[in-house]
Amino acid sequence: MPTLIVPFVTEKPERERPFTSEMEKATILCLAEAKRRKPRILRGAAEEIEYVAKLHYPLWGVPWRDSCIIVDGLGL
Repeated sequence: MPTLIVPFVTEKPERERPFTSEMEKATILCLAEAKRRKPRILRGAAEEIEYVAKLHYPLWGVPWRDSCIIVDGLGL
């Protein structure tokens, strides 16, 4: 069964350097860091990022008439 891994960022032709997987990891880590809760006066400890994992979520494209139906493999 063929597998398609969708990148986090789409490439643009005018981009000078290609967007590497290391850059993708750094971008996702920065987004996670920006969304975590930081300590404030009324809130105690800060959230810590333990790890960031790249999961392969199962989505299937099923041909149907002149279109395609996307099926959520986990039903979420």
